[in-house]
Amino acid sequence: MNQTISPTIKRTKQRIRQAFAGLLEDKKSLNNITITELVKRADVSRSAFYTHYKNLHDVVVDFQTEIFENFFSYATFGQIPTIDEYFTKLTEFLHRNEAIYRQLLASPEGLEYGFLLNKAICRQCYQIFREANDAHGRSAEELKTSINFFVDGFTGLLIKYYRQEIDLSLEQIVHYSIGIAETLLPQVVSPGNSVGEDLFGS
Repeated sequence: MNQTISPTIKRTKQRIRQAFAGLLEDKKSLNNITITELVKRADVSRSAFYTHYKNLHDVVVDFQTEIFENFFSYATFGQIPTIDEYFTKLTEFLHRNEAIYRQLLASPEGLEYGFLLNKAICRQCYQIFREANDAHGRSAEELKTSINFFVDGFTGLLIKYYRQEIDLSLEQIVHYSIGIAETLLPQVVSPGNSVGEDLFGS
């Protein structure tokens, strides 16, 4: 079966996502956005909207997926051989999208959006860990468990950071996470970039 999406559908969905991004910036909260004003800003009909999305939540998921794909795709991101290099890029990405994530994660559906972030980071980390672990005898199941534990901890802190529930900077959270990665699998951290005991920097 041909799953190719037509250019018209792509354009319509892109307009809706762009309109959503603009409204989110203006309104500062998902709760203040309505379908009526979204379709008006996107210049599409309500029927066109409901052809592609069931509700505003579906738009948010599609919007966030697009952000992830732009960042996590190899075309944009390249082959990142170590966790610390990956997290350097990830920090830049999270800073660029900080306003968006603060608003998304503060919404009633925030934990679900946090789960999407967790899933994307977990997938990329697994590849980095797996490639580094090829010659070190750790089973695939053990590796997945370690990565899930690691990424769950990182995204948990990240969600609290965006909700302003902890007094840590994004850089401190990332620096701490690299230290945890080093204990799980030293081979994924660049030589000479060990964080050692200085998990939160000087």
